Amino acid sequence: MAEISYVNPQQARNDPAAEFNNPQGIVESKGLTRGQKLEALKRWLFDVERRLASDAEGMAQPGFSTADTKLIEEIKAAQEQLAGQPQGAA
Repeated sequence: MAEISYVNPQQARNDPAAEFNNPQGIVESKGLTRGQKLEALKRWLFDVERRLASDAEGMAQPGFSTADTKLIEEIKAAQEQLAGQPQGAA
């Protein structure tokens, strides 16, 4: 039996890390349009880049830089995957 999960589009756009385990989860989500997925990924990328910038300013939290660098790569890969989809695909 397939699992049905509800995605809150507002939460996905405002705090995608709280709604999804990883960027690929956004790509695979059936509850968001392609545009909403791209918005969520853009927000997630912004949040991670902001966290990395604060690290550079001396407000680093141990272990975040390496994990965040990998997360940025995953987000960009997800964005590229969605960019290759036709407009109507989600």
